[in-house]
Amino acid sequence: MKKLPLLLLLALPLLLFNACAVEEEPDLPQGTFSSIFSFMENKKSAPQTFTITSGSESTVIGEKGTILTFSPNSFVFADGTPCTGFITITLLEIQTNADMIYNDVFPISGENILNSGGMYYVAASQGGNTLKLAPGATYYAVIPAQTYDPGMAFYSGATTPTGVDWVLIPPNMAAIPPIDFVQFNDIENTYSIFCDSVGWCNCDYVVGGPTVDCTIKLDSNYTIGFDNAMGFAVLADAHSVVSLNNPLANTVLINGIGAISMHFLIIAVLDGELYYGLRPVMPEMYATYYMNLQPITEEDLDSLILGLP
Repeated sequence: MKKLPLLLLLALPLLLFNACAVEEEPDLPQGTFSSIFSFMENKKSAPQTFTITSGSESTVIGEKGTILTFSPNSFVFADGTPCTGFITITLLEIQTNADMIYNDVFPISGENILNSGGMYYVAASQGGNTLKLAPGATYYAVIPAQTYDPGMAFYSGATTPTGVDWVLIPPNMAAIPPIDFVQFNDIENTYSIFCDSVGWCNCDYVVGGPTVDCTIKLDSNYTIGFDNAMGFAVLADAHSVVSLNNPLANTVLINGIGAISMHFLIIAVLDGELYYGLRPVMPEMYATYYMNLQPITEEDLDSLILGLP
């Protein structure tokens, strides 16, 4: 029994060596997010699908309140052949700041920032074949108003490599009822419109005013770049989000942003953890704005984005 202390004394250096070896191992990422790209992809809204009958008037109601009513025999195949039977309607509603950010759909027309009263995407298909509205056919859309302006107009969206670009569609006032003419219902707080084509649709007006160039500098122990972070400007005086240039070496260069009140928002995934930076600004020409990145949970980030003005 007297040999036991001696054995422990001889084993002590080995134990200390093993303990030091464990301490010197590099820390492994403990987060649940593999990259900024997978995080954003997982946050995308799932399109809603509905089944209607071609021979009767049909109405679909989206989860966020978009109402689309289709007249009987409204759809044809690409070659103009009338479509009969059951039709699949696909709907994606883009209404909140979070919808814009997570679905990579921003109210931008060329270089103009738009104030969005409500955006959505609608498509029709049968058996995997894309359908279009028949000549002269329209559908009736009612959209919950996200903002109000008497100059609100109808924009159609075209998908581009950088997102959706919106094009103003002048209303056809000679048609009865008028086509692509936006009407506001102040009692129900909705916009309504008769549309003669499917695809991306948006009620907008242009946010006017001067534009400026400025810079964001990110303070972080990590190197922040396009591979782990994304930047956005959430406008305070309009219902609109703008995607900023990708960060590079902890710097975001901003060209032609509106000189109006907004929040600069950075979202990053660093070592598997979710981080954010947020700063309210009134952008000024050639100004530099410094931001710290802080860890945040997915739930708190959603709440933060939805709570921005």
